Amino acid sequence: MKSRFRLVWLPLVMFFAGLSCQEPEEPAGTIPDNRRLSLSLADVDVFTATLSLETKDLQLPAALTLTRNGEPVHSFSLHQPDTSLYDSTLTASTDYTWQILLKKGDQTEKSSNVLAGRTLDTTSHNFTWRVDTLGYYLSSVRDVAIVNENNIWAVGEFYKKHADRDSTVADRYNAAHWDGKAWTLIKIPTQDYSNYINHLPPGTYPYDITCIWVVDENNIWGFSEAGSYVHFNGNSWSTDWVANRWGMVQKIWGSSGSDLYFVGTNGGISHFNGSTFTRIPYPDVVDFVDVWGDQDGVVRAVGNKLNSSYYSEAVRITPASATVEFTGLNRTESGPTAPPDLFYSVWWKKSNQIWFQADNGSHFYKKNIFWKLFSNDYGEESNHGIFVRGNSNQDIAFCGVYGQVFHYNGSTVKKWRDPGSIVYYLKCAIKGNTIVAGGWDLGTSFDDQTRAVITIGKRK
Repeated sequence: MKSRFRLVWLPLVMFFAGLSCQEPEEPAGTIPDNRRLSLSLADVDVFTATLSLETKDLQLPAALTLTRNGEPVHSFSLHQPDTSLYDSTLTASTDYTWQILLKKGDQTEKSSNVLAGRTLDTTSHNFTWRVDTLGYYLSSVRDVAIVNENNIWAVGEFYKKHADRDSTVADRYNAAHWDGKAWTLIKIPTQDYSNYINHLPPGTYPYDITCIWVVDENNIWGFSEAGSYVHFNGNSWSTDWVANRWGMVQKIWGSSGSDLYFVGTNGGISHFNGSTFTRIPYPDVVDFVDVWGDQDGVVRAVGNKLNSSYYSEAVRITPASATVEFTGLNRTESGPTAPPDLFYSVWWKKSNQIWFQADNGSHFYKKNIFWKLFSNDYGEESNHGIFVRGNSNQDIAFCGVYGQVFHYNGSTVKKWRDPGSIVYYLKCAIKGNTIVAGGWDLGTSFDDQTRAVITIGKRK
């Protein structure tokens, strides 16, 4: 009897234990809450964070609140599933957290993930500057390029004495190289098939080089006013005349030695694929002055044209085509949505955040808006820049007239000027902690008049 009782009781215990482990069923009529709020960091700079919000199964419009570090900073009504949010009152080099709350009255029905991010820091303005003059009467620097702080190239035209200016082209120098200690003038051979100057027979002469581009220390490209490219392979320079082009080349950009863009006067745009130059047709007679691109394949050129009045164009380029992206507006139009007037230069790190240097100031294009960093002033203490290059949006170099070089650190602009000269800088470059600007000095005497000037800034 006792053993029979144990056999019956054991299954009953197991039965009730099994019931106690099952999850309770939802009441009839309850709908599962599948709503989702997902927050991610799309971009961050010194003062602004761009947040991407994605939602699922959310009834719209929805009342949402953005919190920063647990405190509400912005309430808004969401009318589409996904959107971008901008938090633009931040502090440099600071950690933050953000979260989106779905509100119903004072109650939070749903919340997103907690997103962490840190704003970028500003860069240092602490540069020391060195100024060198090269050559004599009518010498000038047309372009500069940095391999590293002890390997810098400048191209243009250089004359060691007055007589060289009126002698044959064979007496010219068309490049200068910095080895970390001193500048050395160099004659780079440039092919001439067109009797460009002095009606010389076809051959290689050191014609003026208008632009230079460094792929790496063993792959450097330039272009001459005689219509020929020059190429340095790490040991020697080679050259050949380019027939399939238009106008005079003013600037080069390329991702490699087999992907190079050459832009210049009269709407001239050409692409080099490593073996062949191909002219890219462009319908307008714009004098292109600058070109830049990125590793994602976005390439832009900027230029200007004079008809009844000046106007400018910024053009998107592929190896097969070129189309207008921006048109410079008349000087009478202003405001954050107005693009620059005359385009002088273009540069970017992110293809949707573009720096334009124009004759009415320095502009930063972001979120479909043009923001003016500073205006060009033609006074004695002017802020007149004509060229821009950068390491990042927090490390930008500008150069211009009155011997001025500017540095933007993500927050402020600092201007350096050589007080003893009247220099017109045409081009500048920045790489790492080195800035180089090149042009010419208008001078105060015949011996100094229009001597080439190269300025190097090194950050401590």
